Amino acid sequence: MPTLIDQFDLSGTWVGIAYNALTGELYAYKSSGATIDRYDTDGNLLGSFARPGESANDFDLDVVPEDISLGGTGVPAGSALVINGETGVAEIYAVDPITGGVIATLSTGFGASHVVGGAYHAERGTFFLVQDKVAADAIDNRVAEIDMATGAVLNEFDVDAGGFTINYGDIEVDPVTGDLLMVSSDETSILRMTPDGAEVELLALPVGVSSLAGIALDPNDAGHGWVISKSGTVSELSGLAEIAVQSGGAGGDVLSGASGADSIAGLDGNDALSGLGSLDTLDGGAGSDSLSGGDGRDRLFGGAGFDTLDGGADADTLDGGGGNDWADYSSAAAPVRADLQTPSTNAGDAFGDSYVLIENLRGSLASDLLFGDKKANQLEGAGGDDALNGRKGDDTLAGGAGKDTLTGSTGADRFDLASLSAADADRIADFAGGEDQIGLDSDAFGLPEGALAANQFVVGTAAQDGNDRLIYNDVNGKLFFDVDGTGGTALVLIATLRGAPALGAADFIVI
Repeated sequence: MPTLIDQFDLSGTWVGIAYNALTGELYAYKSSGATIDRYDTDGNLLGSFARPGESANDFDLDVVPEDISLGGTGVPAGSALVINGETGVAEIYAVDPITGGVIATLSTGFGASHVVGGAYHAERGTFFLVQDKVAADAIDNRVAEIDMATGAVLNEFDVDAGGFTINYGDIEVDPVTGDLLMVSSDETSILRMTPDGAEVELLALPVGVSSLAGIALDPNDAGHGWVISKSGTVSELSGLAEIAVQSGGAGGDVLSGASGADSIAGLDGNDALSGLGSLDTLDGGAGSDSLSGGDGRDRLFGGAGFDTLDGGADADTLDGGGGNDWADYSSAAAPVRADLQTPSTNAGDAFGDSYVLIENLRGSLASDLLFGDKKANQLEGAGGDDALNGRKGDDTLAGGAGKDTLTGSTGADRFDLASLSAADADRIADFAGGEDQIGLDSDAFGLPEGALAANQFVVGTAAQDGNDRLIYNDVNGKLFFDVDGTGGTALVLIATLRGAPALGAADFIVI
C-alpha cells in the first residue's frame, strides 16, 4: 500500500503533474492555464513556461528519461512532454523544460477529445494515452499505445477493472515493472495494469489523499512519486512499486534479486550481491564486496572495503565508500567510454553513471575509452584495443588483451604488460624515465617478482647473452622480450614507447 510522505497545496484546479529526475523539479499545469509551472519538491515556485497548443483541461505532462525521437525529430533526455487532448485527437509536444520552446510535435490517431493522460514507455519505445469517461460509450475509459514516429495506434484496450472510471485522471509508466498506473478523481485507489491491458491490482490511497488528477513517478527511486488532486494538493508517496528486501549476515553472502526492484544489504563479510533487472539498491556493507545491478537504474553502495561495482546497463549511481573501489564494465557487450573526472561524457553501458568514491575503472572485452581523475587510479582495459588515460595522480594502467594505447599524463605512473603475444603489444604514449615504471607480469614472463636484474635488459636489436630478456630499440622505441636470452627464438614485441625515451633496467618492476 502506498505511504504518504509529505504534502503541499497549490490553489486552483489542476490536471497534470510530472517529475524531472535530471533536475529534481516538478511540473504542474492548472486547468485551462496559459503556463506550465516549475516547482521544487517542497512546493516552491521556480518559474514557468508557456503552454504549447490550445487552452485545455484535458491535459497532461511527462518527462523523457532518455534521448528519444518524436515524429522523426530528436528529443534530448530531460525534455518535457505535453499532452493536449482537449479537442479531437491528442497532440504530443516535446518542449524545453526551462523555456518551453517546442522541439517536436506529433499528432496521434487516438482520441475524441478528453484524452487526459499520457506517458512514455522506455522499455517498449512507445507512448500510452488514456481517454476519460466523458467521451462516447465506444471509446470512453480507453487506453491506446502510440507509435512515436507516426502517431498511429498500435494497440487499444478498455480500462475495465471493477467499475474503475477515468475522470480528470492520468496514466504513468512504472519504471520498475513497465506496468501502467492510472488515477482518477472519481476513485480512491490507483489502478495497475500491464501494457497489454491485463489488470494487476488496485492500490488503496492513504488517508488524506483523494480526487487525483495526475501522477508522476521518480525513475531513479523505485516506488517513489507524487500525485496531484484536482484541488491542487500534491502528495509525495512511497510504496508505489513492490520492492523485495534481503539482508545477509556476518559472513560472505551470495544474494540475488529477481526481475523487479530489489533492496539487498550484504552487511559484514565479503559479499556477492546481484540485482538483475529493474531499479535495485545494493549495499555491500563492510568487507570487499562484488555488486552487480544488471539492467535498470541501480544504486550500488560498496561500503567499507575494496569493492567492485558493476551497474550494468542504464544510468547507475556507483558509490564505493571506504577503500579502493572499482567501477567494473566487464559485463558490457559493446564498447564503453568511462570517465571518473567527467562522467557526463560517458557512453555505452557507462552512459548516465555517476561516481562517488570510485578510484578505479575496468573496461569490457570491446575497445573502450577509460579516463582517470586527479587521484591515483587503476585503469584496466580487459579485451579490445583500448585507450587508457590516467590524468593526474600516480596511476597504474593495464591494457589487457589487444593493442592498447596507454597514457599516464602527470604523476609517477606504471604501465603493466602481461602478454607474450605481439597481438597484445601496447603503445605507451608518454613514458618518463626515472619517474614512470613498466610492470611485467611474473607469470607471463617467467621472471621473479621484484626489481628487474640489470643483466636482463639490453639496449639494441638482439640479445647479447643468455641473461638478456628485455631488448629495447632506442631508435624506434620498440620493446621486445627474448624467451631464451640468446636470440635462439624470435623476439616478441611487447610494447612501443612513443618518442623512444631513454630506458634502463631500473625502469622495470616485475609484479
